[in-house]
Amino acid sequence: MTSLSEQLQRLAIPAAAQLTADRRRASFLFDAKQAAGLDRETVFKIGQQGLSALKEIDAAFGEFDSNLFAESSQNVDRSILSKDANAKLNANIEKFLLRITPYFLLSPAHKAIEWLVYRFNVHEFNVDAVLAAGLPYHDTNTFARLLSIVELAPNDRQWAWLQSFKKSEAPVTRRALINACQSSNHALVSFVCEQIPRAIATLGEDELATKAQVLFTFVTSTLIGVLEDGSLVTDKLISKIVPYLAIALRSKLKPYRLCSLMVTCQLGVVVTLSDTVVQSLLKLILLKGNVATIEASLAACVVLCQRQTVSRLPRKAILKLARKAADLSLITHLTSLSETFDLDRFLKALWTTLLDQSIIVDDDARQVCADLIASTITELKLTPDEAATFFRLFMEAQGGSPKVDFPSNLKTAVRAACLRHAASFDVVRKEWIVQDAGVVEAVITSCSIAPHEIGITSAETETNAERKKRRRRNSSMRQSESENNIESSAANKVKLLDPYKVMEMPAKPVFHGDPFAVFHKAVTTGDIEKATSALEHVTAASYSKKAPETQEEFVTDAIKLCLKKSTSAPVMSSIRSVLSELPIANDFICDLLTKKEAGGSGRKKRKSIVPNSPAKSHDDADEDETDAEYWARLSLVLEAVHANKSITASTRLISILFTIVNDALILEETDASGNYDYVAQLALSLLARLVTNPGKVRIAKKDLNIDLIVKCIRTARNQRTLQEALRLLTGATKIAQEAVLAHVMSVFTFMGSGMFRKDDAFTFAIVHETLDALLSALVTSPYASPASQGAKLIEVYRVFAASLQDIPDHRRLSVMTRVVGASQQKDGGTHPHLWLLIAVLLEYYCANWQRAENDKSKSLIQPTEEFAFSVCAQFSAVDQLICAQELLRYILALGSDEAKDEPLDTLQPFDRSTHSVKKLRHFRFVVLGWVSSLLSQTDLIEKLAAMNTQELSASVNGVGQDLFSVAMQIEQMFANLADSQKADADKKYWRAMAMRSDAVLKKLRSLLPVEISLHLIAGLLKSEKVKVMQSAVELLNTKLLQQPTPFTRAHIPLLAEVAKILTRSLVVGTPNDPEELVALRQIAAYSLKLFARVIGKYDQACVSGAFDKCVTMIHAWKKLNHLLLGSVLLCAAELTTCLETKAVVKVPVLMPSILAILDDDRTRQNELLLVSALTCMQRVLEKLSDFLTPYMKQILVVVCRFSVKYSAGDDDTIDRASQYGAIIHRLTQMSKRLAAIDDRVLLGPLREAHDALGNEAKPLAKLFALFAAHVEAVEQKQLNEHLPIMTKLFFDMIKLRSRLGNESLATVNAVEDPLLEAFVKLAFRLSENVFRPLMFELAEWTERGLTDDADNEERDRVLVGFRLCNKLADDLGPLFTLFAGQFFAMIPEVLLRCNPSKSEKSRRLYGAKGEDKHDYLIGEAFDLAKKCTLHRRFLTKERFDSLVQPIADE
Repeated sequence: MTSLSEQLQRLAIPAAAQLTADRRRASFLFDAKQAAGLDRETVFKIGQQGLSALKEIDAAFGEFDSNLFAESSQNVDRSILSKDANAKLNANIEKFLLRITPYFLLSPAHKAIEWLVYRFNVHEFNVDAVLAAGLPYHDTNTFARLLSIVELAPNDRQWAWLQSFKKSEAPVTRRALINACQSSNHALVSFVCEQIPRAIATLGEDELATKAQVLFTFVTSTLIGVLEDGSLVTDKLISKIVPYLAIALRSKLKPYRLCSLMVTCQLGVVVTLSDTVVQSLLKLILLKGNVATIEASLAACVVLCQRQTVSRLPRKAILKLARKAADLSLITHLTSLSETFDLDRFLKALWTTLLDQSIIVDDDARQVCADLIASTITELKLTPDEAATFFRLFMEAQGGSPKVDFPSNLKTAVRAACLRHAASFDVVRKEWIVQDAGVVEAVITSCSIAPHEIGITSAETETNAERKKRRRRNSSMRQSESENNIESSAANKVKLLDPYKVMEMPAKPVFHGDPFAVFHKAVTTGDIEKATSALEHVTAASYSKKAPETQEEFVTDAIKLCLKKSTSAPVMSSIRSVLSELPIANDFICDLLTKKEAGGSGRKKRKSIVPNSPAKSHDDADEDETDAEYWARLSLVLEAVHANKSITASTRLISILFTIVNDALILEETDASGNYDYVAQLALSLLARLVTNPGKVRIAKKDLNIDLIVKCIRTARNQRTLQEALRLLTGATKIAQEAVLAHVMSVFTFMGSGMFRKDDAFTFAIVHETLDALLSALVTSPYASPASQGAKLIEVYRVFAASLQDIPDHRRLSVMTRVVGASQQKDGGTHPHLWLLIAVLLEYYCANWQRAENDKSKSLIQPTEEFAFSVCAQFSAVDQLICAQELLRYILALGSDEAKDEPLDTLQPFDRSTHSVKKLRHFRFVVLGWVSSLLSQTDLIEKLAAMNTQELSASVNGVGQDLFSVAMQIEQMFANLADSQKADADKKYWRAMAMRSDAVLKKLRSLLPVEISLHLIAGLLKSEKVKVMQSAVELLNTKLLQQPTPFTRAHIPLLAEVAKILTRSLVVGTPNDPEELVALRQIAAYSLKLFARVIGKYDQACVSGAFDKCVTMIHAWKKLNHLLLGSVLLCAAELTTCLETKAVVKVPVLMPSILAILDDDRTRQNELLLVSALTCMQRVLEKLSDFLTPYMKQILVVVCRFSVKYSAGDDDTIDRASQYGAIIHRLTQMSKRLAAIDDRVLLGPLREAHDALGNEAKPLAKLFALFAAHVEAVEQKQLNEHLPIMTKLFFDMIKLRSRLGNESLATVNAVEDPLLEAFVKLAFRLSENVFRPLMFELAEWTERGLTDDADNEERDRVLVGFRLCNKLADDLGPLFTLFAGQFFAMIPEVLLRCNPSKSEKSRRLYGAKGEDKHDYLIGEAFDLAKKCTLHRRFLTKERFDSLVQPIADE
């Protein structure tokens, strides 16, 4: 930079700017001209007023009384202050601007800032602080004004982007602010981030938290906007923001911490952060979490875990969080978050960290971590995936090194989780059996999980020692077999076997003989190897060829072998595999499942299946079977039968299985050590399979024990038992619908003592399946008529409605949604019975409703309605509209209170035979109210808004039209019923119902999308029913009045069609036309007015025909009633605005009619009609003034006369502005327009109007005021061109005193004042050369009144001339003396002619009776003399001498 540049740069600082000579006064409140005229004391008082008002809002502003707003501050000059003094002043200013930030938009704040700008030049010295105070309001005009006075340094990179907004004085858009923050140097980002720390340091946290919410909102929204586009987020930008996030996350200030959490989430979503940054943020979030912000902190952690790679959470932070879990209600908040967020990744990281801590920390910390783990897995509603994640992590921790013994409460919690999430645990268990079966066994053992509790079959319960032994045996067998096979392959070219299959096969000799006989002998002698070898050769085909006795013997031997304790798992597995493939007889299976009772009854005699007792007889052996042996046999037989797909259903088998389930449930309650639950699971599973697929056997209702199934569901303590029972119930639904229906609510109220109260996602999937099966069977039964199906549905819905309060809250909505969903149409479209459920819910409420105040039924209606809304919200917009339509149809079908003889052709959710008329009336009332509320529900509105045009046309069009039609029918029905009633109470009820139905129509008009509305309107307008057409027009008006307008060019064709239909209704009609038809014409005119306003800018052609019709009707105005005429006039007014010059052709018909209407006495007595006529004339005047010359005189007369009539007078006792506001407004607008009309159009009619008004004083005053306004508004070129005409008009008008001879002097002066004002305004617009001749002419005109032969009119000129000169002297000031000579010379003569002692009576100006005029003229003469003699150059000796004697004489 050159030396000269450096010097110039130094001179550019604010302090140097204060010393410049030519310096404009900056102002926040005033423009430059006003600001220049303000002194220091005035601005100081303005500032003090602002501070006083601010102190009333916030007492903290009182501290500035002694510095910034002290009396001594008026003498402060910043340019000469010392460095320390300036620093102290800056500190006070910055503190004040920070404190004023929340109140920046208030007027007191503006006054205070005005003083700071005036005295301390904060717009130059404190630019950063000033902009910081206003930046949160950057998109307001107030900030734009502030920015316009701020001095921005040209080289200031932080604020350079504001230069364009400063120049245009426009508000700063949010996009511009965000773009500036994203600039390369990021200076603005740093400035925004520093605002809150700077405010905390200056004002303190307490004050900031309660008063500066706007600051937190601004910083948060700005930073989120900066981070909105991930492609623009650079490492440099992140490095600028993250340090401030760290400061904020450490803060105890709740809004500041919440601000940082939101920004952290946004940052984590848009970019991938390094592990170090993520861990640092997580550590700060978790370490500094408190009760006020813990939920938001957890939510931020969840987001980071979802969007970033987080395997573990910070150890120290998690340990602290675990210790404070109870105080922070950690589990409650996690439960709340789980309803909205997917916590899988967060929980995985949390569990990993806690499990790691459980291994490496001390006992106390280990217990804390275990407590938190236990809480999360037992109290949170884990999904199957989340449960599986935990089980995998727990397995890893259990199998890690060193081995760890987890606290007992954690083991108990893990056991509960395994039972609750059995399916997830089973998946993980099977995975780990392959990896390390020892870990699985360790988990099962340490957590005390019994095999039957998680569905482990007996084949999987081998001990660890047996497993190791089998591994060693298989290993040696694999080595031997491999060597033999290799040798065999080399010698005989035999194909090698799969080594994995080889290792399962021990070397054995070739089998000879009948496998069944060999097997029987081997079992008898205890030769397991032979029995195993024989099993390998038993096939289904060979089994079928054997005699029944042999088949039974084989199966009996196989079961006996399995029951031996010495039998190994592989052998047991082989037996099960064989039994699952054999076609075992159904009766024999029943025998196997039946226990031999004492005394020989029960099964038929057969070979004993009790192990280790071969010598006993069959019956004796069975009788000696212990209960434990019997249940072990049942378990084995059921496992085999369950796997056997050839087993078919039979009545006996189903009965036995139900008996087994019943016995198992009874024994389970008394003996928890047995495997009863497992047996029940097998029996239930087999029953479900047989009931669902019974084969050729037809299962009857009597074969099913529904009571037992329900009991099983209600008392089941094992998840799998519950699931199998629900599956069975689902299958039973198809067979015994009524029986299931009778028990359904005892199931779905989720009562009982079992697992069903702790339902999970899988359980509820089964519940949904059961509901679907039950209701689908009712709805889709091929043997039932639609009426009977509907009746069954109503029965089901009533059961659910009666038990609604008993169903748990968290499952209530899901159950009821499935209840409706089960009746969905086959094509997957709508849900036609949704309305039926809603009707039943409301009917149940009404049936239990009592008028008594203390009855709790009153408290049921709101929850019932809200729940009904929640159910509807689960379905599409079309479903909801159909629901509303069907409910209204049903109300329509119900008709009046009298029951119809013929049955209703619809379903009957409300049974008239069992309810009183009072209940019926209440039901109608509630249903209509609910439908009305439904149509304004946010869910429905949002769903309709999300649909595109094609979807709306395809799905909603027909429904919308039907819904609107039925709503109109209901309104008409209620109106007719109200008219036909005789009793007042009945009339009152039906009118209330009509009002409710009207409310439904109004909501529907607002709700229906524009595309649907247009088709609906076009269709309804073609109806011949006036009421239907009227409703269609009201719907159209609702859409036309919407702001912003929903119509676009795409709607023009349909709108044009609607406009044509409406135009056809605009006819004069006859006096005998019904009131409804006249009302339709009135509404149609109103609609066409809205059409012109909304659509006219797109297509004038669609409304041009309506204008012709309106003019025709206005021309025949005497045949129309005042309401219709008013609507037509307003329509014509709007159409004139729309059509503009295209309406000229109708002016010769329209204007005379309007003027005639205004001249009619009836119009003046009807304010509404008067406003309409004036509005129409105003619009015509605004758009077609150039074509109104023939009517301009009448228009001027009307405006002047009406303005006088409706304007306030001195003697008025009422507020006319409020009473006649609309009339006054129209007249004012017309006056303004008339004043702006060209001279060529206005001046002639002005003269004619002046003549027409005659001696009407006040209307003349209005006319003169209009003339004055015209003089001021007319273009200079026109003024110069028409000045002679205008001058002549003035001198003609000024002769009004003779015209108003009967009026008082004060009245005449008041009328004359506007005309004199017109001359003054004319003077200001003329040059001296043009104005001087005019003044000469005025002087001559005035002087004519002083001649002896002057008449009265001419003598009045003297008074007028002197009044006019005084007004000119007041406004022109010293300039008037240039033109005042002639009038000054008249003063002696005037004083002489007015002095009775110096003039004869015949020479006195106004004679003996004109004393008041003489006195007034003397006063005017003295005033003029005074004003002229104030200027020394004007008062010459000659002029002085001419005045001295007359003044002395006076």
